[in-house]
Amino acid sequence: MKKIHLLSLLISMLSHSLFAQASESVEIVVPKKIERFIDGYVQAWSRGDVKYIMDNVYDVPFSIIDGDSTTVFNASANLENFLVETFKSLRNQGYGYSKRNKWERFEDHSDSKITITLNYTRYLTTGEIMGIKERRATYIIQKNGKGYRITQLIGNK
Repeated sequence: MKKIHLLSLLISMLSHSLFAQASESVEIVVPKKIERFIDGYVQAWSRGDVKYIMDNVYDVPFSIIDGDSTTVFNASANLENFLVETFKSLRNQGYGYSKRNKWERFEDHSDSKITITLNYTRYLTTGEIMGIKERRATYIIQKNGKGYRITQLIGNK
C-alpha cells in the first residue's frame, strides 16, 4: 500500500512539474503589425522622442492607471508636457534605454481594440539595469483613422 501511495505522489508531483513547465513555456504570439508598433514605441521611448510618440503612438484621451491613481489627459498639449517632464526626470536618473523582454498577454477584443502586456527592462547609460530588472506595463491599443494608438497605460507591479 505504501508503494502505491508513494508512486501516486510521485506521479502527481511529476505531472504538476510538467504542467508548470508547459504553462511557463507557452509563447504568446503577437501579430507582426502590433509587434512593429510596440517596438517602434519602445525605440522612441528609449530616444525620449516626444514628437514621434505624440504623432505615432499615443492618442487622447489618454489615461495612466498606476495603483490607486488614475491620470487622464484630454488635451494633447498636457500629454506632451507630461512626456517632456518624464523624459527629463529619467535622464536625470541616468536612464539610457529600454528593451522589450517578452509578451505576457495579448488579447484582440475586436478589430479596433487590443490589450497587451509587455515585460521590459530599463537600462542606465552605463548599461547597468535601472532599478527593477523585469517591469511590466499593460497597454490598451485602439485602431482609428490614424492607425493603432495607445490610449491607456496600466502600470503593473
